[in-house]
Amino acid sequence: MLSLASSQPRILSVLALSFDFYVKHYLSFPSVLSTCCLLCVLVPFLHTFYLVESLSFLMFSNIVAQ
Repeated sequence: MLSLASSQPRILSVLALSFDFYVKHYLSFPSVLSTCCLLCVLVPFLHTFYLVESLSFLMFSNIVAQ
């Protein structure tokens, strides 16, 4: 229990450093713009993939039910 209490400030400092790195490198304007573009490309693709998978599952369950 003592080792967990002594390592807690180290864990908090690592979390603070990683959050600082995230804010500096990923919240700059070009990164936000590229992330939005990536999401605009990925979300329709994932939505289509989900629809195709659910339709194929429904067709498969219909075949199995017969």
